[in-house]
Amino acid sequence: MGLLDAVRGIRVDEPGVAFVDGRGRRWGTVLANTSGKGQQTMTSEYEIMRGDLVRVLHEAVNDDARFVFGVGVESFGQDSDRVRAHFSDGSAEEFDLLIGADGQGSRIRRGILPAGPPPRTGRWASTWRTGSSRATRPTTASARATTRPAAA
Repeated sequence: MGLLDAVRGIRVDEPGVAFVDGRGRRWGTVLANTSGKGQQTMTSEYEIMRGDLVRVLHEAVNDDARFVFGVGVESFGQDSDRVRAHFSDGSAEEFDLLIGADGQGSRIRRGILPAGPPPRTGRWASTWRTGSSRATRPTTASARATTRPAAA
């Protein structure tokens, strides 16, 4: 779509994430992968505010796409050519593409991904937490990542 320069122009400068305690002591740092190669870390070269990304995408296709606002997608189905969306107001329409921008509890995502827990990928993720409001060294708990590997 030729949007890379527009996306780069709206990105938030986030060089990484630091984990600090109540006294400002750094216990760990994860830097963004800004090389343009390989996997991203938990922070990204392309950190973009949702509203800014929506504006760039909307402006890029505004003359060529129909947008539906103010209703939710209750369900959808698709064949090899079209997707039929059933909306919360009882209406239904067919589209070439359905974009699920419906938040963290996305019905679109649940409709696309297989039922059940996400598959194990063999990758690990770590989280840090502190046990109280007093400055204490964070404890680390590891769990298998539940995200799917990025497409090559």
